[in-house]
Amino acid sequence: MNEEKTKNLDFFSAIAILYRYRKFLIVSHLVVGTISLIVSLILPKTYKSTATVMINPTEQFLGIPGDLQEIIPTNLFGGVSNDVDQFLAILNSTAMADSVIARFDLFKVYDVKYRKQVYERFHDNVGFIDNDDGTITLFAKYKSSPEKAKDMAEFIVDTLNRINLKLNNERTKNSRIFLEQEYQRVKDNVKDSDKRFTSLQSKYGFVDFSEQIKASIILMGELETKRMLSKIELQSLSNKYGPDHPLVKNIKEQLNSFDKEISNLTNQFHQSSVVLPLKKVPDLGLEYFETYREFKINEAIFEFITPIYEKTKLEELKNVPNFVVLDYPAVPDYKDSPKRALIVIVTVILFSVVSTFTILLREYYRMNRGVFHQLLTKQEDEDRE
Repeated sequence: MNEEKTKNLDFFSAIAILYRYRKFLIVSHLVVGTISLIVSLILPKTYKSTATVMINPTEQFLGIPGDLQEIIPTNLFGGVSNDVDQFLAILNSTAMADSVIARFDLFKVYDVKYRKQVYERFHDNVGFIDNDDGTITLFAKYKSSPEKAKDMAEFIVDTLNRINLKLNNERTKNSRIFLEQEYQRVKDNVKDSDKRFTSLQSKYGFVDFSEQIKASIILMGELETKRMLSKIELQSLSNKYGPDHPLVKNIKEQLNSFDKEISNLTNQFHQSSVVLPLKKVPDLGLEYFETYREFKINEAIFEFITPIYEKTKLEELKNVPNFVVLDYPAVPDYKDSPKRALIVIVTVILFSVVSTFTILLREYYRMNRGVFHQLLTKQEDEDRE
């Protein structure tokens, strides 16, 4: 029995086969295109309304000495963190989704029963884009009602403002409570150190220190002040972010640096031949040094903390949005979907690929029917043996 050889389809043979089926292909493509167009016309229209908001810059505190601004962030006590990430977190939060779902009864609109399903549909129809320029664009889609799309976008902007104000007020309140305690403590320390210093001066009179010692005392006081403020900052950031946050680790490194500088200055103050060693200073001078240093440290901290404390109290009373709506939501005058042209084009292309493959496969089988028959017969003979 002679075996037949497999016949392959080359490019020109394929073109010739498709040409023979040209009428079928033309008519079928017209039918499929017409059906896809009718379906796209039947699909409900979806409208999209957009809004763009600009985040206000982080507020700065007035009255902070310039050298202290390098070690104390301006938004530590009562400042409002207005970065884009915070707003995106609010927009993507469950609180935002629940507010919109309840306001527009999206369980009914999306015709779903479970919360997971409504969340998925919600995030399909509501989105937020970070424009990388301090602005955020948000959009809301709604089927068959451009007015509802606008109302939903407006409600999202209003809810964003409400949630953000609530978070900022809570943060400012916590900062105010913490700062109020520190303010009262420092105020009491200033009074006590002032009384002791005044009593010392009135009892013993003024001690005549050299200019080197005075400069060392002032420098020591400044370092102690910075170290104290860093401790306050460390406590606040640790409570806010946790002990392993990079900002907390950075402040700890600053504290270690200040401790090292103070230790070096103390040793220099005792050992340097330029300045008078402490062991040679009279007991009265030592008492004056300790009292004077304590007074200057408390005074510097009090001067630093007072304007921040007053501003924090004002911040707690504020109820002003910290973003600006650049583009307000408007009623869309054109549908966002369905994309009719895209639907028709994609459907026709897919049908063209499938129909072409089917025709060529059918002709390939017809051309090699004998080969397939021989292979089948051979397999049956082997199975019988």
